Amino acid sequence: MPPSIPAAGNQLAMSARGLLAFARVHLQDGRSPGGGTVLAEATAQSMRRRQVDHPAVLGPHSHHGLGWWLERGELVEHAGGSTGVTALLRLAPRHDLAAVVLTNSESGGNLIDELLEPLFADLPGVAPPTPQPAMVPTPTHIDIREYIGTYASRQVRATVSRGDDGRLRLDRIALGDSLAMAALAGITVSDRHHELRGVADDVFLATGDPTGDQKVEFLGRDDRGLARFLFAGGRAIPRTD
Repeated sequence: MPPSIPAAGNQLAMSARGLLAFARVHLQDGRSPGGGTVLAEATAQSMRRRQVDHPAVLGPHSHHGLGWWLERGELVEHAGGSTGVTALLRLAPRHDLAAVVLTNSESGGNLIDELLEPLFADLPGVAPPTPQPAMVPTPTHIDIREYIGTYASRQVRATVSRGDDGRLRLDRIALGDSLAMAALAGITVSDRHHELRGVADDVFLATGDPTGDQKVEFLGRDDRGLARFLFAGGRAIPRTD
């Protein structure tokens, strides 16, 4: 990762065994294996406490603590993904159980599910995975003007506009950190162009991506009544215009 994005510990390179040692500290509410205090017990517990609900496109049982992703009742996890890698660290604190899978593939999520699901699915307090219903575009009578605009972060600039055919379009261009990561990996990042098809209030399918249709959601409103964020790919991208 470029040094310009050190947040979330992405400068660390850890083995599976190292991640399990990190998980053990959290399973022991902030205590090290030797009994020393790394985090205050109340702090470690508050990190695993529901702080905010995720956007609707992630499902009704998906929440965030402080740093931790909270899923299916009692699962506490944090995923990682970048060019050429996918990883997941998952904890079930009440059962003193942690597991990690590291893969060298951007599509490693399927392998992660195959390996981890048998370990966690039958634990008391862990809800079964909820299949996401198919999101079928439906005719809507929305005012698309509240979505039109530019949204940008250090990784991407996303422009939402009305096409010549009157339909909503999303054009995404890689910026700064994304280009730096691609250069380090020796790959080329292509711009992405989509049509946005309405599914529900503020929720759309972005069609035309080689990896398949993607769910996106517009979040919040500013004092002009315009959407404040575009949520796509697990990231909330702020409006800049």
